Amino acid sequence: MTRVFQKYKDEYKEEARKRILDAALEVVKKKGYQSITLDDIAGEVGVTKGTLYLYFKNKEDLFKNVFHEMSKSFRETMDYHLADSDCLESALSCMIDEIIAVNKEFGIENNLAMISEWFAVAVRDPSARPRFKEMLTCGRKSFEERVLLLQKRKVVPETVDVEAATKGIMALIVAIKIMMFLGEDEIEIKKWWISSVKKLLDIPTTEMS
Repeated sequence: MTRVFQKYKDEYKEEARKRILDAALEVVKKKGYQSITLDDIAGEVGVTKGTLYLYFKNKEDLFKNVFHEMSKSFRETMDYHLADSDCLESALSCMIDEIIAVNKEFGIENNLAMISEWFAVAVRDPSARPRFKEMLTCGRKSFEERVLLLQKRKVVPETVDVEAATKGIMALIVAIKIMMFLGEDEIEIKKWWISSVKKLLDIPTTEMS
């Protein structure tokens, strides 16, 4: 009986956590990342601010979890498209479409504001830097695992420095956010992304056309 109760308790907590994250995403779309407060999010969910602290330490922690969930969804999309290694260029095209769509959904201004605030917190508080580094490293490792898989499939040359390439891919994603913020044409962004990733992975155009 205790196990059954614990199972339902855990499921309830996870559902409540998901509701808070979904509410946070909706509120940030309406008000912008820098303007919102935990009170705003609590109001959207229909709970007290104190309830939010049962799940998250503060606003920064809450949005790190929002970012994690968005990244998880992107990784699943990436895996789906990379499953067909014979059509890597098509996979890269679908990936950039997803990157652009996610940034549009969250709001590119909100996205940059959130990242800027995390950097600012890390600068002000040295104790926060390991957490920030861990978050960035997690994203890079995710790409690294997938590039290694492509190497095993002989899609990416064995001579490619996987760590360096994946760091480059992470930098490209940040650059895309800035390009979107500056109003660059999406078609040109897409072409730049595919061309740049191919160069990082040392894949000739003829093999991906």
